[in-house]
Amino acid sequence: MPRLALLALIAVVATATPAAADVIFSNLGPGDAFNTTTGRAVSGPNTSWGQSLAIAGAFTLGATSHTLDSAELALRRTGGADLVNVRLMSDDAGLPGSVLASTTVTGLTGTAALTTASFAGSPTLNANTTYWLAADAEGDTDAAWHDNNLGGVFGFATRADNVASGQWQTTTLPTPAFRINATPVPEPASLALLSLGGLALGLRRPHHQAARTLG
Repeated sequence: MPRLALLALIAVVATATPAAADVIFSNLGPGDAFNTTTGRAVSGPNTSWGQSLAIAGAFTLGATSHTLDSAELALRRTGGADLVNVRLMSDDAGLPGSVLASTTVTGLTGTAALTTASFAGSPTLNANTTYWLAADAEGDTDAAWHDNNLGGVFGFATRADNVASGQWQTTTLPTPAFRINATPVPEPASLALLSLGGLALGLRRPHHQAARTLG
């Protein structure tokens, strides 16, 4: 490879920076605002509700695939254990489908606040695809996922019983407040450029070693 072309390629690769996370969905208002007075129950079977209660909100990607970094949910603990399950789910004809990834959040208090849920393995979110962010609980956990304050319904489903056997139903209530943070998947051309740059650096290394030996 000509020296000037090699140096130009190395410069491009050296200055490449990892893609920053994007906010690919948010129904939070200005200043991360949400409705602090109304929300929907996320509860285990051993609460006063007498059954598990789960809720989910939908979001759809644009033209670029991403890897999921985290979700932020407006949660409040109202009683019982301090643990809520958060799940990424596929879309099945306008309702939550299969569970694609799961995590748990703790540290909930009696004051509604944005709570971050991080997902191991960086699940891939495909372009132009709808997903659901769902929350459910076990045991005596009693929590609330607060509504957005934009006055919109962006895709909202509720489920009684449990995630394994209960039936999701759509509702026209305000969608719970949440935000999805994800990192763009590199385009194939970018991946090829990085691979070529690595190869070029590998090819240059023996030359330098030889120069040091001879020098």
